[in-house]
Amino acid sequence: KIYKHQLPIESFQLLHCNADTSFEELSLFLTRTNIFLKPNYCLIEVNKLPNTLQEHIMKHIAESQKESKLIAAVHYIETAQSLLHELPGVKVEIHTHFDQ
Repeated sequence: KIYKHQLPIESFQLLHCNADTSFEELSLFLTRTNIFLKPNYCLIEVNKLPNTLQEHIMKHIAESQKESKLIAAVHYIETAQSLLHELPGVKVEIHTHFDQ
């Protein structure tokens, strides 16, 4: 249960990724996580992004950690393993079904 009492129901809180997701779309989404800290954010099917965009996410996470920046809670949902598994400090939880 990722979102306990608050679901990300606003479109600006979700980015459903695929091979056609642009660098600009991803950058705008990640920028929002630095500006609007309160809501949860969710990147769905991160594994479908090209490796260069997965690396961009990793760089964003690493820079935020290095600079001790406050960022919103961002959940990266995968349907297969992505490059994010290689980043130190990333917690991976595997769910085979959804709890009701």
